[in-house]
Amino acid sequence: MGRDRLTLFAELCDTLDLVPVLIPKSRMESVRQLVDEIPAPRHSTDVPRAFDELFIDLDDDETKEG
Repeated sequence: MGRDRLTLFAELCDTLDLVPVLIPKSRMESVRQLVDEIPAPRHSTDVPRAFDELFIDLDDDETKEG
């Protein structure tokens, strides 16, 4: 409790032994295609897209001004 999102994200990456990578928005489609080309495990028939599992939207609707 009381920790900011960046701290929680860093702790999650450490726990899962992940390295976060920043990608320009202009290259996201290229990255999405590369990640989607990774073959799914053969033992599973319903595998979520790797991109959707790796990247989540943390924006709060209430913080957006528009």
